[in-house]
Amino acid sequence: MSYGRFCKRYRQFTVSGKVVSRVGRKAGRNVEVDWSYPTMPLVDQESIWVTVLRVIP
Repeated sequence: MSYGRFCKRYRQFTVSGKVVSRVGRKAGRNVEVDWSYPTMPLVDQESIWVTVLRVIP
């Protein structure tokens, strides 16, 4: 599908009223973080303190 056709079909879809909501945001105001990465425990041997690290590929 070409980009032009995609835009046309997306416009038709949004006009049809099937869109639940569009989030209006200003650039640089919010930061969204995806926390779905695998985790790995990091253990401090002196204090036995366990910290969970996110492994981001």
